[in-house]
Amino acid sequence: MHTAGVTVAGSGVEGIEGLGSAADQLQQAFSAPIDRLPEEIFLQVVEMSLGADSEKPLRDLVGLSLVCRRWKIMVEGSSSLWNHISASEGLAAVRKALRLAHGVPLDLSYDEGSTNIDPRTFFEEIGPHIAQWRYLSAQFNELPDHSAPTFTFAELETTVAPKLEVLHLGAYNWDGKSQRTITLFGGAPQPSTLKDLWIEEIPISFEPLRLSNLTSISLDGIAWVPATSVLQALRESPGLEDLTLSDLRDVTVYPTDDDQPITFLSLTYLRLHRNPTPFTRSILSSITAPSLRFLHVNCTIIGDPATGLLTPTMSHMVPVLQSIISEAENICVEFRWDDRYKINVGHLSIGFEQESTLHLHSRAVVNWLRERMGSDFADLPVTLRLYECTPTYQYLLQFSSGVKVTTLSLHGDLSGPLGTMIPVLSEPSPPHGWLLPELDILETNVTSAAGNCDIVEVLRARHGLVETRDGAAALPKHLLEIRLVYRGRTARDPNPLPDPKFMQDLQIATDGADVYWCGQKWIGSEAAA
Repeated sequence: MHTAGVTVAGSGVEGIEGLGSAADQLQQAFSAPIDRLPEEIFLQVVEMSLGADSEKPLRDLVGLSLVCRRWKIMVEGSSSLWNHISASEGLAAVRKALRLAHGVPLDLSYDEGSTNIDPRTFFEEIGPHIAQWRYLSAQFNELPDHSAPTFTFAELETTVAPKLEVLHLGAYNWDGKSQRTITLFGGAPQPSTLKDLWIEEIPISFEPLRLSNLTSISLDGIAWVPATSVLQALRESPGLEDLTLSDLRDVTVYPTDDDQPITFLSLTYLRLHRNPTPFTRSILSSITAPSLRFLHVNCTIIGDPATGLLTPTMSHMVPVLQSIISEAENICVEFRWDDRYKINVGHLSIGFEQESTLHLHSRAVVNWLRERMGSDFADLPVTLRLYECTPTYQYLLQFSSGVKVTTLSLHGDLSGPLGTMIPVLSEPSPPHGWLLPELDILETNVTSAAGNCDIVEVLRARHGLVETRDGAAALPKHLLEIRLVYRGRTARDPNPLPDPKFMQDLQIATDGADVYWCGQKWIGSEAAA
């Protein structure tokens, strides 16, 4: 049969079936290669495309579902594609994802600073799905009402989340004055699935949780947390891998130093920041962690740290500390304007806040480590970093013998008190001689491209180009590098080109030492990377 130039082979049912088969072949011939993939492979491709690089996976899924009817059916029919839900994508996207992610574990994220959804609305939306929660991270803005939080956790306060593995709750800049204590899971113990707990500035009631079997704990800025609850959580979590206890200023009921030790075979990260010293000392005295690789300690202390924190109860930590610092290349001592100092050695960091005499104790901490860490540690060079502070002559003097200070960093306003340290370095002082005689590298900032003439005079004196009061004193070691950075009136001031005469004066004063300006080596009138 011929119709308008179109030939139809056969008639009846056979002819219709032939038309259908031909249409299918024609559609397949002109379809995109991705449309020929089996559904399960297509969904794997979609899931891979929504990996860590996708900032808004829900938006991307909606876009894919609009391509064609087949894609819409496959994308919206795959519940597991919709389980990563972020409030930053808007309320409509959150509601759509909750509707389509039926029966699968949910990973939920809320950051009040990046969404227009208020906390109450978000928790009311996700609350009915609490049986599906696997991961919940919620960060809130500063809470202006001190009498009670301006949000509610809805079902999180009344219902157990049976599949919850990760719980992160935090508030920015909350001053901890809220009178309301939040009880999670209706006062029931934590879900047995919970492994990662991170709480910052949220007044959680810890006693009912009976924390146990956790692999990661981070508690920061929580008011009135009982030390007994913390110790109990540690004892019941032998598989702990990461522990952070920070700013627990009102921690109560300190454990005693003679409690039975707690052994963590897998603990690698330990951070104890700004907690009461008795509590910090008790934690360090109570735990044994043979696999520890990172230890950061910072606390307020009165008097000598060797008697306040580094007591004999820490002797069991010595082998671990030796392992932590085994790859260290130097000992770095930092002293800051706010009466804080910190000693960094490899992956070990020990810091203290104290009154004006605190800088005199930093050498005591170095000595404590030198006496226990072995000869390799004792031979490590020392770097002194002074930030916006006024160290005394005695401070530099205590680091001028017994240890080898090879790098000195002075950063701050050199026209102020900090600048008084530069002339002190330019002359020997009987009977002690030169300060920091092993110095190789001087790092400092200048506030003008014209440089600082005091720096030049220090270098001239230490290299024997000018006469000093004690001419009989042996000259210190010649410096090998001078590293300068520019400090303008604001952090946004651009780095200017330095004054060539100043740079040349530095090289002449040091007999050709390498001079760097803002990270670039100075060569004549040029700078080379």
